[in-house]
Amino acid sequence: MFKIIISTVLLVVVFAGGGYAAYKFMGDGGKSDIHSYTIDQPIVMHTKGGLLEVSKVLRTEHFESSVINTVLGVDVSKTTARTRVPAVYRYHIELAREWKFEIKGGAFFVVAPAVKPSLPVAIDTTQLVSESSGAWSMVNGQKKIDELVKTVTPVLAAKAISQQYIDLQRNEARKAVEEFIRTWLLAQEKWKPASAYPMHVTFSDDPVSAIKGVQ
Repeated sequence: MFKIIISTVLLVVVFAGGGYAAYKFMGDGGKSDIHSYTIDQPIVMHTKGGLLEVSKVLRTEHFESSVINTVLGVDVSKTTARTRVPAVYRYHIELAREWKFEIKGGAFFVVAPAVKPSLPVAIDTTQLVSESSGAWSMVNGQKKIDELVKTVTPVLAAKAISQQYIDLQRNEARKAVEEFIRTWLLAQEKWKPASAYPMHVTFSDDPVSAIKGVQ
């Protein structure tokens, strides 16, 4: 079995001048140095702003791919590559979008914009572990690992926007929205009476049956 473990590194030096910046990292036990260089001028762009982060999903994601090795058209062995890495999925809603509020039937109803993932999904490369197995893994194992690692970002993005992951964080997102509303909106004189009522938070992409108070 061919195995690669990317170990934790520690930032020890930061130097910047003009368009050039050098970042020095010390490897395990101080036995090796890893340098990262920024040659080009950084590009700084403004964002739309007005985003409220409402939830995070922490998960170690596993990836695996296999290829059948052939000689003269005959299958001779299989090489399997595996990678695992901790991922942090962050979700937000846009404050600038339309929010709906209503006091009805002794309750305060809130319909917030749909939750969206913040992309790309964050991963901890210091904890990324890859390995390959199979009779030919010493020949093509590293290549298959490299190919597999390149799929991590797009696969995690697809997971982040999937209904499964959106639903996974939905209840925690509701709690964050309720806390935000109670801290900021209900502090305003106009909405202070609503602070005495139980709050029901839904999102615009919830099933219609879930959005009971505000239409």
